[in-house]
Amino acid sequence: MGFYSQYLKYREPGSFKAYSVKYQEGFSFIDGGLTSLTTLKMGLFPEEFKNVWVLVKNRLYDLRHPR
Repeated sequence: MGFYSQYLKYREPGSFKAYSVKYQEGFSFIDGGLTSLTTLKMGLFPEEFKNVWVLVKNRLYDLRHPR
């Protein structure tokens, strides 16, 4: 959001482009995480990977709620 606020304040195209890149990276990260969680929850991986679901879920929670 820092790049977006700079764009709103100064109307610099480079700030908007940087914001767009970070925005897409964020969506790619979240989409990849949700896909992994869904795959694990549906049981498409062997039993030894079940604990990965918990680790991924906790990591996504930590990213969304930093301490």
